[in-house]
Amino acid sequence: MTKPNKKPVPKAKKVPAKSARVAFQEKPLGNAFYWGALGTFIFLTSLIRLRLLSIPFERDEGEYAYIAKLMLKGIAPFKEAYTMKLPGTSAMYAFLMTIFGQTNIGVHLGVLLMGTGTILFLYLAFKKLFNAHVALFAAGVYAFMSVSPTVLGFAAHATHFITFFVAIALYFLSRFYENRTILWAGLLGLMLGLAFIMKQQAVFFIVFGGISIVMASAMEKPFRFKPLFFQLVVFTAAVLLPYGILVLILKGAGTFDRFWFWTMTYAGKYALGLSVDDGVKEFITRFKPMLSEFTFFWLAFFAGIVFTFFSRFTKQQKLLVLLFSLCAFLTVCPGLYFRRHYFVCFLPAVGLMGGVAMYYLTTWLSRFSKNRYIPLLPFILLSLAAIVAVAGNKNYYFSSTPNEICKQQYGNNPFIESLQIADYIKKNSVATDKIAVLGSEPQISFYADRLSASGYIYTYPLVEIQPFNQQMQEEMAVEIEKSKPKFIVYCLISASWLGKVGAPDTIFNWFNSYANINYELTGVVDIYNDQTIYKWNEEAAAYQPNSEQQIKIYKLKD
Repeated sequence: MTKPNKKPVPKAKKVPAKSARVAFQEKPLGNAFYWGALGTFIFLTSLIRLRLLSIPFERDEGEYAYIAKLMLKGIAPFKEAYTMKLPGTSAMYAFLMTIFGQTNIGVHLGVLLMGTGTILFLYLAFKKLFNAHVALFAAGVYAFMSVSPTVLGFAAHATHFITFFVAIALYFLSRFYENRTILWAGLLGLMLGLAFIMKQQAVFFIVFGGISIVMASAMEKPFRFKPLFFQLVVFTAAVLLPYGILVLILKGAGTFDRFWFWTMTYAGKYALGLSVDDGVKEFITRFKPMLSEFTFFWLAFFAGIVFTFFSRFTKQQKLLVLLFSLCAFLTVCPGLYFRRHYFVCFLPAVGLMGGVAMYYLTTWLSRFSKNRYIPLLPFILLSLAAIVAVAGNKNYYFSSTPNEICKQQYGNNPFIESLQIADYIKKNSVATDKIAVLGSEPQISFYADRLSASGYIYTYPLVEIQPFNQQMQEEMAVEIEKSKPKFIVYCLISASWLGKVGAPDTIFNWFNSYANINYELTGVVDIYNDQTIYKWNEEAAAYQPNSEQQIKIYKLKD
């Protein structure tokens, strides 16, 4: 008996794993529009940065620049300068100064180009993870907010470097979601590892990256453990690679113990920071000007938190935007200090969440109208918000000189004055002479191109309430006595010390005695709100300063 012919059963088509692609798309505006608008945002914000290139370094920039100069001289981190910050940003300064010159202008030009790269990668990443509409809005918000004075956007803070590597990491994450290979997982981890060595607060972005990898596999059916395991192993190894290389370099240079003390032991005490009540007050103080300048962007961000849940994006996309926003906000929170420049790391999330809100709005309006110009609405609103912000602070954006802006933003901090002080020191010393700065003004050592007589280029730790303050004061005094610097710059500037009640005063008593015996007064800088008076040599000895903010320069006696 013959068997009946059976029709071959067709093989089931392999269903691709869900990726972070948009669940639906309205009619696109076209690549020419998106790239044209993005180019316009970059061009306009670059014009702002170009005008502000010559703003003098503030003390954080001075710290990075001075350590970078040491690196370029072959001096390992933590050998001649102590800091609780990881040396990644200083290494980037050294890279930029090699290309553009060892000046504040050179560094700021490098940050301009790096900021352009950040905007581009944010657009490319969010375009793949969401869509071009969300991506353009997010990139535009970041472009305009990141140059704002409310986040000290003109200064080359570590947060700009963190955001640069995070933007590249987001792009690699978008590629990983398209093709779940260990290559993209590794590149994602490497970029986040580089972001971390820029400054420790980037650790929250590493958490975001790891959870994003797990989330991608968790959304797959069936769940596959083995690929996820290898992806996480490669991701973790890549994250640790930059830090591991740094440790090996410092071990070889003999500075690892000091590195560990400053970046772990002391930094752990510093991170305890303010009380919750004081932290809330600090947040409100910092946030009010940002809300006032970019009200629409912040309203869009808060609306996005709600609209994300009702949008037609996939579950994975919703989780992604919420997770990224949470981790980005946590980078602002260490110590509850809420420094203005910390918010730069949060701006990509502000733009992304706002982009989600605007996309929800346009798709909702499209239900009631077929007008083809509705998709333009978010970018019209973005442009108007940017115009309002610029108009509200037109002096900063158009007319104030870089020195005037420095004075407006930093008051009587001696950042402009540091240039003249350094010039005097440089003209009256030789390259092998050392100088000591009693105060947190490392930009003076950078401008003067003279080695610091002490590794304590910041004096805040010496007068904080922490268990190492007495030890640090004594060590700084010993280092200065051993080096016999040609000049000592004594900063009677409140913001240069921020001394706490109850902190020891050993360093001040020591200086008064040591300087009286070994040094003579050769410079006085008397800083007022509307002017600064400089007196040098014989005039300095006879001059009586009257301001509350003074700097005195002492020269080693013959």
